[in-house]
Amino acid sequence: MYDDLPPSLKGMKDFLFKADQFQRPGLANNPVVAHHCRVFALELGLKDRDKGDKSAMDMLMQLMDQVEKEKAQIGLVDDAKAQVQDTAMKIFLKADNKYRAGQADLSTVKALKGAAVLFDVCRQFHPDGELDADVMEKQKYAKYKAAEIFMCLKEGRAPQPPTD
Repeated sequence: MYDDLPPSLKGMKDFLFKADQFQRPGLANNPVVAHHCRVFALELGLKDRDKGDKSAMDMLMQLMDQVEKEKAQIGLVDDAKAQVQDTAMKIFLKADNKYRAGQADLSTVKALKGAAVLFDVCRQFHPDGELDADVMEKQKYAKYKAAEIFMCLKEGRAPQPPTD
C-alpha cells in the first residue's frame, strides 16, 4: 500500500500504515491515535524529504491536507498523548502476556512491532523528542522480542517465554 513512497519518505511507512489501522471501523477505531500517527509521519517526512524530489513534496502536501482535515474533524483533544500512550501500552501488555504464557505467534510479533511504532509516535508530545525512560525501555523490549520471536518462528522453533 505504501510501497510507492519516494525513497526519502520510506521512514513514514509504518506510521501511515498504523494510522490506517486505527482509522478503520471496528474495535481498533481511534481517530485521535490515527491522526497523531499521521502527524508524526508528516514530521518525519518533512525532516527527511529530498527537497529536489517533486513527488515527495506532492505526497507531503497531500498528507498535510489530510492532517488538517482530521484536525478540524476531531477538534481539540486534551489527552492525545495519554490516548496514544495508553493504546500502545494495551497492545504491548496483551502481546507480552501472550508471549509470557508461551503462546507467541506471528500476531504477537505484529502486536509488539505495532506497540513500538505507537511508542515512537509519543515522541511528538515531548519537546526534545525523547521518550520517558519507562516507555523507552518498553519500546526497546518490544522491538527486540518481536525480532526474537519472528526468528524462532521462521526457524521452526517455539519461542521460549522468560522464566522470571
